[in-house]
Amino acid sequence: MRRRPFRSILVACLPLALLFASPASAQYMYLDSNGDGVHTAADLVHAIGPTVIDIWLDTAHNRDGSPTTCQYEPEKPLTIFSYDVILLATGGTVTYSSYTNLVSGMGPVGFPLPPDSVNFESGPFYTPTSLVLPAGKYLLGTLTVYAGSGTPSVDIAPGDFFGPFGEMTEFGSLCGGSLYPNTLVLGTDWFDIDGLAYNAGGGPNQSPRLTPPIAMVVPTGGNAVQPITANDPDGQPLSFTKISGPSFLYVTTLDRGTGTARGEIRVAPFASDAGSASASVSVSDGAAQDQATFGVTAKRGRDHPPFLRSEPALTLAAGQTRTLTLNAGDPDGGTVRFAKVSGPNFVGLRELSSRPGGASAVLTLSPTLCDVGSSQVSFSITDGVSTLVREMALSVALPVNDGTVGYHLAGFMHAIQLADMNRDGMLDVVAVHEDQDEISVYLNEGRDNLALGVPYPVSGQDGGIATGDFDEDGKMDVAVTDPAGAVVDLLLGKGDGTLLAASHYATGVGPGSVAVEDFNRDGHLDLITNNEEAGTVSVLLGTGKGTFAPKHDSPAGFRPNALAVGDFNLDGRPDAAVVGPEQGGLNGTLTVLPGLGDGTFGDGIQTSVQGYPFSVVAGDWNGDGRTDIAFTDISPPSTVQTFLGHGDGTFEPGVALASPVEFSYLFVVVNGDLNGDGCQDLIVSDVDRLRLATFLGTGNGTFASPRFQGSRYAQGLAIGDMDRDGRPDLVGTAPMNIGLFMNTFSVSPSVEVDASAPNGKFRPDQGTPMCVTIEGAHDPSLVIDPATVVLRSEGTGSVGEIHPPAGKQVIAGDTNRNGKTGTRICFPAEDVAALFDQLGRTAHVTAQISGSSIDGRLFCSNLDLLIDGRHLSAEPVFAPNPFNPSTRLTFSTQREGPAKAFLFDVQGRRVRTLLDTARLSAGPHDYRFDGKGDRGETLPSSVYFYRVQSTEGTFEGRIIILK
Repeated sequence: MRRRPFRSILVACLPLALLFASPASAQYMYLDSNGDGVHTAADLVHAIGPTVIDIWLDTAHNRDGSPTTCQYEPEKPLTIFSYDVILLATGGTVTYSSYTNLVSGMGPVGFPLPPDSVNFESGPFYTPTSLVLPAGKYLLGTLTVYAGSGTPSVDIAPGDFFGPFGEMTEFGSLCGGSLYPNTLVLGTDWFDIDGLAYNAGGGPNQSPRLTPPIAMVVPTGGNAVQPITANDPDGQPLSFTKISGPSFLYVTTLDRGTGTARGEIRVAPFASDAGSASASVSVSDGAAQDQATFGVTAKRGRDHPPFLRSEPALTLAAGQTRTLTLNAGDPDGGTVRFAKVSGPNFVGLRELSSRPGGASAVLTLSPTLCDVGSSQVSFSITDGVSTLVREMALSVALPVNDGTVGYHLAGFMHAIQLADMNRDGMLDVVAVHEDQDEISVYLNEGRDNLALGVPYPVSGQDGGIATGDFDEDGKMDVAVTDPAGAVVDLLLGKGDGTLLAASHYATGVGPGSVAVEDFNRDGHLDLITNNEEAGTVSVLLGTGKGTFAPKHDSPAGFRPNALAVGDFNLDGRPDAAVVGPEQGGLNGTLTVLPGLGDGTFGDGIQTSVQGYPFSVVAGDWNGDGRTDIAFTDISPPSTVQTFLGHGDGTFEPGVALASPVEFSYLFVVVNGDLNGDGCQDLIVSDVDRLRLATFLGTGNGTFASPRFQGSRYAQGLAIGDMDRDGRPDLVGTAPMNIGLFMNTFSVSPSVEVDASAPNGKFRPDQGTPMCVTIEGAHDPSLVIDPATVVLRSEGTGSVGEIHPPAGKQVIAGDTNRNGKTGTRICFPAEDVAALFDQLGRTAHVTAQISGSSIDGRLFCSNLDLLIDGRHLSAEPVFAPNPFNPSTRLTFSTQREGPAKAFLFDVQGRRVRTLLDTARLSAGPHDYRFDGKGDRGETLPSSVYFYRVQSTEGTFEGRIIILK
């Protein structure tokens, strides 16, 4: 949990002697208007033009240069971890600009009171979490004022700490003050300040100067970045803006500076953007601006192959449905199409939504008990020029009703991740400590048990965590942030559950969450952090070797405190979404940062939201292929809010799900399909009521009322299959323990069986019933209920399934003499013949036999059969078809008579006579076709048509020759 330095008013309970004690040494705060870093008589408020004011604070020295001391605890230095400054114009009025904080490592908390013509507040700024800066001299920040009426001077004012808002000039320190235990207040704990007197002189505001950008040429499907700089003679902060230009051009301010500003121009054209255009960019100090025009050419480049992320192996439970959304992209902005290439019948693929450069599809997996085991599905994407095929390993498990809850001793934990750290096929737990600079790995021992945690030192505590194979050696690695600093640590895995020592990579200040994505589509995993104090996100591009390029920061709005990744605008390029409080307001913001395909982002798309968003997840709540958002709102009454995406980076208005009870505190949210209905559910930790709340998804974007689980505080929360039964479970952190919550949604009981049929070839046309023996694979006393048994075979006959006759031909006993009770069930020959009468040949067939035991346990088993289907159908059939390397024509006749069989090419010319007789006996007939014509020539690969005439009638069909 993020902690803020504690500051509580002690006026009511402090003794008078302490409340009004005289300070020993004063701290020195002053205003500087000429940029020399000191205060002299030359620092004035100008009557004409701007006055740039720098606010300085020296916590280590008094005005005379002597060292400062802590009044009540002399042994403590006057450190600093926060500040707030009040300015007051006297003798006239002024206009205040916006304020720019210049203390690296501090960010805004809350918002200042709005300025008027006299009063100004910088607003409170804090270091993240427990970071404390040493005693010293600090340039706190800068702003610009313009003199209005009268002869205004600008002074540093104590503020009104007894007022309704408690605004005051102060700084937070480990040295205690008289009003607050860790805050030193001007006018109570220190008094030494210097402001700015009025000066009748001055000059007009001088315009900033923009260094003209050079012309840019970039191939379509690619990216280019041009740094830009500008200077301001008055030393004011500057901002860059795009005035005009193509839609694929973006302008960003990276550092407003105090007289020198930095920014960048980014371009990312699609193939449809090919051509030349002019663009204009400006720089402004808030009153004056400068601008420049330059050329932009999108040069048609080579075709880039489409992009689709690899999917990890998937385990799912038989009898349940799982959906998996796929997002693909084309760097050239082309149309992307999906297709299933191969895989089991229980996997279907359906295209959902598309826009230029991107598309989404859904894999729907609905395995039965007969699908238990391992398989593989492959699917492809194409842009019409290039095709990419991805494969995904599947494992179908028998469902198990477990539902146990296990608690395991641990420390105070914050965020957690689940990953197979020792490559044993089971998910392990990696947790970030809340009160120590450590993470710990807890290996999964099965049966709801975790091994004792093994700690590893990291840069900080209370951070975000992500896992991935960053060095591509097949072993999972860990990334963790330090919210009190500006780094993300990388710990490479050894593959046995242990980790190497951390390496460190710079981020923006105050990194909270960390997420994994391939932002530049090079096949290597990248990292992104949301930096709460800096108001940015940092992207670190991975090399695939366990190292990362230096960070690239992008603006992300006011205090982004949570992060999710996804393709929110459906252009095939991964985006980021951040949530945070609204600056200067009482609600929050949801900001989508559109990815440009190189680790940078376009202009943020901001949506105002109600409440204070805290934890955020992305998913598809209504199954339309457009990425949606859900977040927890921790402002009372705490709720979960969902936002359905339009597929362009914007959303439908938010919908607040019912709060479980009054005073609930919904903290962390994750998503997954707990009940196996193919719809995404939301699971939230309710830290006030010490439980988990589950909102079951309906598949249309709405959610059912919450269901509750657990009885302990759950702060960190993760979802994954901890017991390999194909169903997701929940793992949560609590004080001194980690809780494992096995999936409690009931499934139909099942049993594994072995089914066998007679060995050798089976001929249904001979009138002999086919008998199948079913035994329990692990239950020797299993008895089958014959009324529930079904034998299925798809695409082999005029019927797809058959049933045994009621009350007949069933024998239960040790029919195989192996010590197991077997149930022998027989199917009539005529039913079996109908199940296979379209084979037309002898073939190995995998049928499925299913049903339930007499105690209600479901079963399904594959049944391998060798069926002689040559004599089952009167209609002529070529098999195999397509021809390769030979084929046979089979049919049967009921009576004697003439018969002919001819083969024709696509132009209708007869190329082969297979049969031409005046007298063909009744019965089955079988003719081999060797792929040659009447003259002995080899027929080329093509489609051919056949016609068979007999006493049964005339039959026509086609055969394909492939060589």
